[in-house]
Amino acid sequence: MTKLIVLEKTVCVMLRVSRWTGRSRLRVDDLGDAASKLPPEELASLGSLKLCDPKRLRRVAAIQRAAERDCADVCVRFLGGYATDESAVPRLAEKLSKHQSNFQSEAEAISTNLQSVVDDWTARHPRYKSIIDEKVPDGTNVLRRYRFIYQAFRVGPASDNPIDPTNGGLMEAANGLAGQLFKEINCKARQAWKASYEGKVSVSQKALRPLKSIVKKLEALSYLDQRCQPIIHQFHRVLRSLPRHGPIEDLHLSAVIGLFTLVQSGDTLVSHGAALLQNQASAPAPLELFPEDDDTDGNVSTDGDTPEDDGVDNDTVEEPRPPAPLPPAHQPDGIWF
Repeated sequence: MTKLIVLEKTVCVMLRVSRWTGRSRLRVDDLGDAASKLPPEELASLGSLKLCDPKRLRRVAAIQRAAERDCADVCVRFLGGYATDESAVPRLAEKLSKHQSNFQSEAEAISTNLQSVVDDWTARHPRYKSIIDEKVPDGTNVLRRYRFIYQAFRVGPASDNPIDPTNGGLMEAANGLAGQLFKEINCKARQAWKASYEGKVSVSQKALRPLKSIVKKLEALSYLDQRCQPIIHQFHRVLRSLPRHGPIEDLHLSAVIGLFTLVQSGDTLVSHGAALLQNQASAPAPLELFPEDDDTDGNVSTDGDTPEDDGVDNDTVEEPRPPAPLPPAHQPDGIWF
């Protein structure tokens, strides 16, 4: 697929999320007499002061991570955002809209109950109450710190002239989409291997999730490179062969490990996909079981007659015909009889 056609099928998704950290810069003046024991500023600098319990801010952070995962599942990183096939955008937008609504609800809850959250924190650290109270912004200011925006758009060359140098950067980025896809799959596979498979003789059904996620990503982005499709088929064959309940072990685990061996190396993944494509292209087509003019019941019609009016006594039993000779032993693979 040419770079221009890739761009015509590609939709970019930009996700912009910001959150209130619940922290403030810690200054030397905040420490009073203790500041005299600090090293000079050129040697070390102070960090930040937590204004509330970080656990109270985890839910909104989890929403952001979920949105980023949903993008990563069907997209590839592109131009500072994400890129995917146009067919995947409606479903992705639906998920992002839900995350956006949940994010806003959590942000409003934090800003509305801010003083209560801070009071709980200062009750645990009364010695620093005055410092914390001084640095806590008001609820309206905190709400403004929260932002969840996503945008979907298409990109195209600046000039219709294919050799215009102004198009070079975009064309180069588009040409690198397939390579970026394989790179992200390699990274995800290595992380999953370390977390769930390395040194194991048995894994749970949960350990299959990374492989299913990889297949999902390949399916969404297979338009970027034709070598993806045979790899997808191979993944499905292995995954369908596994038990749906209980541990994955023995030969089933060996089959899964084979998939990980394939996807943990970018070169192996690409060369394997290319070899599968070549084998598909060179495989001979299967022979017809019946002539093209056979009817759907396998009876050859002659001169418009039907089995009911062909003049043959249907009660008469024919002598069985001898079986057809077997094909020679050297018959090429792919020829079916």
